[in-house]
Amino acid sequence: MSTTSALPYRHVTLCVALAAFVFQFEAFQVVVALPSITTQFGMTPAGSALVLVLYLLAATVMFVPAGRWGESHGLKRGFVAGAVILGAGTALCSVAPNAAMLLAARLLQGAGAGCLVALGYALIPARMPREHIGAALGMVSFASAAGLTTGAPVGGLMTEFLSWRWALLAIVPLAGALAWCSVRYIPDDPPRAGCGSLAPTLPGIVLLTVLMGGLLLGLGLGPVWGWRSPRVLALLLAAAVAAVTLAVRQQRAKAPLIARLVWRERRLPPALATLGLVRAAVGGMAFLTPFYLEGPCGASPAVSGVVLLGYTIACAVTGLCAGALSDRLGSQSLVRIGTLVAVAACALSAAAASATGLWQTALLLAALGVGTGLFYSPNSRFTMACAPREHEGEVAALMALALNVGTAVGVAALGALHAELAAQGGGSGPYAAAMTAAAFVFAAAAVTSLFTYTRPTEDMP
Repeated sequence: MSTTSALPYRHVTLCVALAAFVFQFEAFQVVVALPSITTQFGMTPAGSALVLVLYLLAATVMFVPAGRWGESHGLKRGFVAGAVILGAGTALCSVAPNAAMLLAARLLQGAGAGCLVALGYALIPARMPREHIGAALGMVSFASAAGLTTGAPVGGLMTEFLSWRWALLAIVPLAGALAWCSVRYIPDDPPRAGCGSLAPTLPGIVLLTVLMGGLLLGLGLGPVWGWRSPRVLALLLAAAVAAVTLAVRQQRAKAPLIARLVWRERRLPPALATLGLVRAAVGGMAFLTPFYLEGPCGASPAVSGVVLLGYTIACAVTGLCAGALSDRLGSQSLVRIGTLVAVAACALSAAAASATGLWQTALLLAALGVGTGLFYSPNSRFTMACAPREHEGEVAALMALALNVGTAVGVAALGALHAELAAQGGGSGPYAAAMTAAAFVFAAAAVTSLFTYTRPTEDMP
């Protein structure tokens, strides 16, 4: 680790935090603008789902290749390229004349976002002193929650009073500012010798693309086409075949997609699994709670947005504090406490769903935000501590992969459970059942953490 002044370290943190803010801000602006987009282009429900799924797919597929490319050619170069690609894709979305061009531009957007997320996680441990890494990740977590908090209301106001095109176009200056700040303030890093070329891993990248494409498209379009639809079953089957083939190739290939050295750290796979479980529960909760608030609770969309602020604000503030605490205390206790708090919050939400008012719901969501805020930064710190120094980009990519896959699976699984029960009868029962399932998922994460975070402190490279 370089022994330069602390100022470049802060600059790196601010650049990665700005990327996290832009990523979440853009995502929630699109969610709010989606009804207007689909109406203007006359899109079917499947087409509407593709607006979200293709972005998620492109980002997910880019995670590992971006990590490998960054290790070979420099993390800064890949990070700046991600900001430029995201800005270009967003600009094309804002001027798309038809649905086909919009979907193509969403793929470009997702590719840029994938580069930013994967390489952003790698830049922190590569450029920060060991004793400040947790605090830096806490700042990134805070910025991510801030983007999540502001993206929806700002996007809603711009869509209502201007248009959805202006809402998307407003993101382009943010991406430009991110690219400029990254060029100006992130220290140059020379390509790392011995990291290898991306070309030998192309077969693995293709298999990963088929795996994630089949999985995310199948999960995303399952509610639209029906889970027993031949198209959905074919997508999921293709994903399963690609997963098996990729696993076999990973063991036998001379140039595996993920270096075998990465998996020698036995704490890494369960740490990634814990992250995926937490994201599955949070993703399902975030997807279903607005339906509960605007359905059984009778809240307007504006009031629903205010109630959801309880979660985002609590998660942002707690994550900022948890990151700094993990530098002093390690990750073990914070991760375990966080998952247990989340279990309790989901269980209470399920038990009181039929009698809970809006303010009580906001408090329970805030408790859930505290739990997840205690988890994210310490888990990120611990996972990157497990990364071999020359493979930080790959481990960062695996973290991003766990985040996206966990979210997609959680939305699909809890959404399907809710839809199935809602078809049998309305009220708060379907939401209560979904929150009970989320509590079990958090409990699984808590149990997994018992076998993962085995040391009170982590030795960052």
